[in-house]
Amino acid sequence: MLDQLINALNASSLYLKSEKVTTIKHIEDEFKFTLPQELKKLLSTFDSSIIFNNGAKIIPLQKSPYTNSDGYLPLEIIYGLEDSDNNLIIKNHMYEEVNKRGFFIFGESSGGDQLCIHKENMKVYCWDHESNEGNNEFFEVSTNFDDFLSNLEPDNTNMAQKEIDSDNSFLDF
Repeated sequence: MLDQLINALNASSLYLKSEKVTTIKHIEDEFKFTLPQELKKLLSTFDSSIIFNNGAKIIPLQKSPYTNSDGYLPLEIIYGLEDSDNNLIIKNHMYEEVNKRGFFIFGESSGGDQLCIHKENMKVYCWDHESNEGNNEFFEVSTNFDDFLSNLEPDNTNMAQKEIDSDNSFLDF
């Protein structure tokens, strides 16, 4: 399944040059959470955070304020193990309050909303980073990470190739 997903979404490493600075075991030990097997495989496949050159989107189980008019939620990036601001450890420390509430952040949707896995029920959620605590800030996306991956689709509205610039960034502003 993972190979088909990588091909369909044209997944690639965010950074042209990167060095892994952490391990999956270190992440699991630090956050007291066993990552889903498919996430481990995905992280082991790439040298850095993962972007989707064909775009990536999913119809979430629960709509968020950022679900588009067709009912899809975009996936911008899956954070990686590299030495960058997109490192899984850095992102989970950056949003420490979310982690303390039982969620592990693994990626980002549009507008900076974070995709996370609930550590107990293993469901995938989108966290609306602009909402107030306790005020409809988590929206269920999938029943688990495997379901999340298997329901990702190419985003044909976002077919422009993301180019990595000299600063190792795919952002175009």
